[in-house]
Amino acid sequence: SLFADFQQTHEDLRLPGALTEPQLAVSRKQTFFPNDFNNSINKSARVGGALRLTPNWDFAAEVTYRDDDVDGVLTGLNLKQKRRQVTVNPRLRGTLPVGQHTLSLVIGSDLENSDYILTSPFGSQIGDQEMFCVYTLATLPINRYVSVSAGYRKAWHDRELVDGFRFLPGNELKDNQTANN
Repeated sequence: SLFADFQQTHEDLRLPGALTEPQLAVSRKQTFFPNDFNNSINKSARVGGALRLTPNWDFAAEVTYRDDDVDGVLTGLNLKQKRRQVTVNPRLRGTLPVGQHTLSLVIGSDLENSDYILTSPFGSQIGDQEMFCVYTLATLPINRYVSVSAGYRKAWHDRELVDGFRFLPGNELKDNQTANN
C-alpha cells in the first residue's frame, strides 16, 4: 500500500506585543508595537508505504519534506527565517512464534536532516543538523492481560551552528553526540 499527502498553510499574524497585568486592567486594546507581525508559509509533503515480504513480515517507510518561510517584525525589528527538513523512516515489522505466544518485533531507523537561516538586525544565525538512530522494539504477551516489552535505541546527533549575533560575529559551534537507551 502507498500513500502521499501534502499540506500548505499561510499564516498572517498581527502581534501587537504582550501586556502586563496593570496594562490589561487599563485597556486590552493598547499596544507598544502596532506594526509587529509574523507571516509564514509552511509546506509539508509526505510519501510512504508498506510492502508485504512474507506472511509474517513487512517493510514500511516514509519520507517527509518540510519547508517553512517566516517574514516578520517583532518589537519593531525585521526578521526572516527559512527552515528545511527531510526525514526518512524505514522499518521492518514482523512476528515470531515463541512457545504458545507470538513475539512482535519492530526494527527501524530514523534519519533527519534540517537546516535553517535566521536573519535579523542583530545578524545571521545559520544552522545545519543531522540525526540518525536505529531502534528495535519487542513485545511478548504473557497472557490475555499482560505483555512484556523491551526496546533499544541508539542515536547520533551532529550539529553545526554559525552564529553572528548570540556569540561574537561568525562564531561556529560544532556538536556531536551519541546516546543509548
